[in-house]
Amino acid sequence: MNFQSFLETIYFENTVKSYLLFLGVILLGLLFKRIISKYLSHLLYRVIGKKEQAIGVEKFDELMIKPLGLLIMIGVLYFASFYLQVPSSWNWSPPSEWGILMVISRLYSLLFIFSIFWIVLRFVDYIGLILKHRALSTDSKMDDQLIPFAIDLLKVVLVVLVVITVLSSVFNVNVTAMAAGLGIGGIAIAMA
Repeated sequence: MNFQSFLETIYFENTVKSYLLFLGVILLGLLFKRIISKYLSHLLYRVIGKKEQAIGVEKFDELMIKPLGLLIMIGVLYFASFYLQVPSSWNWSPPSEWGILMVISRLYSLLFIFSIFWIVLRFVDYIGLILKHRALSTDSKMDDQLIPFAIDLLKVVLVVLVVITVLSSVFNVNVTAMAAGLGIGGIAIAMA
């Protein structure tokens, strides 16, 4: 048995070559995740934080590398999954019907939304650090108290937006009808 025939050997309707490509993409992603996430962090810093030198790129990297690494690994898993297919003999339902593939697809979507949300939250944290640093240089103590409140309020708004996004895109809930129902219920409670 030569190497080419070994690569063409089929297990569970996938060739050994497909399994090796799948594992190779994941290993490359794991090896280069830190480097790529640091590079992306530096790119984001150039776009948004270049004017602010007081906090610096080190703090920005510290905040951004883990969420960017998660996003990169989600992308790596997505691209690696192109090399494998679910065996038809397993009779799994397609992702549009209830079954294992639908659960995997929804979990993947949930992880993707979570990673984007985590990046945005870390970005808000960095903006908060900049604003807190600027507030310390002023004589007024009002902005020292107002900035943490504004940052927390922005985070609450972001959490609400993410919950709405998850409900509508991952779980296919009609958010408009739900919001209208909550509005009518709120009016009824207020009138009572």
